Amino acid sequence: MTPRIAPGHTADPLGYLRDGGEVGRCLLAHQDGRAPMGAPSHWPTALHDVLRVTLHSDFPYIVYWGDALHTFWNDAARHFFEGQHPHDLGRPLAQVQPDVMGTLSPLLQQVQQTGRAVRCDHMQLLYQRKDYREEIHEIFSYSPLLDEAGQVRGIICPIFDTTARVLYERRIAALSDLATRTRSARTEAQYLQLLAECLARHPPDLPLAALYMAEDDGIPTHAMARLCAAAPPHAPWPAQWQPAVRAGEFRVFAAEDALPPALRSAVSTAPDQLAWVPIPGPRSERRTAWLVVALNPYKRLDTDYQTFLELVAAQIGQGLTDTLALEQAAALAQAELAQFTRLSTLGELATSIAHEVNQPLTAMVLDAHACLRWMSGPHANLTEARAAAQRVARSGEHAGQVVARIRRFLQREPALRQVLQLEQVAWDSVQLVAGRAQRHHAQLRVRLYPDLPHIEADRTQVQQMIINLLVNAIDAVSTLPPEQTRHIWLTLRRCQTPVVGVEFCIIDNGPGVAAEQLAHLFDPFHTSKPDGLGFGLSIVRSLVEAHEGRIWIENQAHGGTLARFQLPGLAS
Repeated sequence: MTPRIAPGHTADPLGYLRDGGEVGRCLLAHQDGRAPMGAPSHWPTALHDVLRVTLHSDFPYIVYWGDALHTFWNDAARHFFEGQHPHDLGRPLAQVQPDVMGTLSPLLQQVQQTGRAVRCDHMQLLYQRKDYREEIHEIFSYSPLLDEAGQVRGIICPIFDTTARVLYERRIAALSDLATRTRSARTEAQYLQLLAECLARHPPDLPLAALYMAEDDGIPTHAMARLCAAAPPHAPWPAQWQPAVRAGEFRVFAAEDALPPALRSAVSTAPDQLAWVPIPGPRSERRTAWLVVALNPYKRLDTDYQTFLELVAAQIGQGLTDTLALEQAAALAQAELAQFTRLSTLGELATSIAHEVNQPLTAMVLDAHACLRWMSGPHANLTEARAAAQRVARSGEHAGQVVARIRRFLQREPALRQVLQLEQVAWDSVQLVAGRAQRHHAQLRVRLYPDLPHIEADRTQVQQMIINLLVNAIDAVSTLPPEQTRHIWLTLRRCQTPVVGVEFCIIDNGPGVAAEQLAHLFDPFHTSKPDGLGFGLSIVRSLVEAHEGRIWIENQAHGGTLARFQLPGLAS
């Protein structure tokens, strides 16, 4: 069929090929009939019409003609057919690009069957070049070319290469991820773990990345490979990398020669190239490091790719430097905290000693004065004086036990635990605070329930628990009006939960505890007494918990305070 000539035109009907750039001239050279579709002079008029438009356009176009999808392109689209131009011009697509037929053929058939256009945005394709397959990203549209009868004769495809844009956005995302996801690291080990997780999320440009640290000799000959991405944790440092180490500059190796088997087995698609990237940073403050990266097998190294890898190395260098600074700051802070803790412990210990010894010493002084009063005057009461002297002796013994317990604590000796006679412990504790209760006109009552389980505990410490709580109860009821009766009850009974044991209850009818103070009763230095040190309940809780027990204090509904602690019993 002879191509149509526009009215008034006497130009050569194939002249548009001569003016259609390199592709047009190549097609014109096929006038000898050796072209896949024969001589251009015998091509359908409709094909000439569409080629006349596309060959003179600066925008990339591809034209597919006929059922076999004979493929034509213009000069602007030549780079999509690297390795196929010009000898494959006009051949069926299955011969031109068989590697993408599985992806593109369903779309082309859809247009041929429906006569409707389809569009694809940023589709990734792997084009076969002369010596490797290249990753390409495209935006394109397949539009039908219809004849007078409405039948699809061909397909025209405007196409735009977005590879550079996609790679840029992908690599910027990787750098952003690297900068933000590793920010929480506080040690080198944490940083390397986060780094490995981060790089593993970006396999297209970093299919394999191993971070190596220098040994004492400055070169990781027997390297400990710090794992990133999929590399095994102790991949060896190949001898062929040594020149790059000494040069301290970006180097690229053929992966076939330079990639160790331990690293090669970590990737599904063997890379063609291996980049060695020095990690920048102050070498005087940390060990020298290198990043070894297997390059994307579908994208050759170019200036943009190298810049990306150098930025990754710079990010890692900054991360290692920042982590080292954090570790050094943490070590300094820890040393300062240890010094402060030692000083604080000494202060707390002195306060604890003063608090615990003050009670028996006060009782000794008061009982000694009482003894003197009973012995003075014309009618000395030796019985009462003897009782007061016995109380002085018991208070002195208790003070000595407290000091001995603190000494054992400082010497890290185990507590002196024994099976206790709870009835005796309870009465002895009451006797030690009886004088204080009498002075405040408080009535002390003891109730011991039967069938108490045996417990194994430090007698002095259990007494200290009871005495501290009894003293608090006495101080609480002392604030009541003089005309009001002041009651304190000490009760020992069996408990079943959370384990079988003994529950010690100290109940008073005092004013109770302010609601805002209940949550802070056991805090060190917290006290509601004008002359209190704020260590009594803190010490009691420590002693109870040291015996694997629990303690709590609550207000009673009808007034007063209930303090309870439970100690586990011996297994029967």
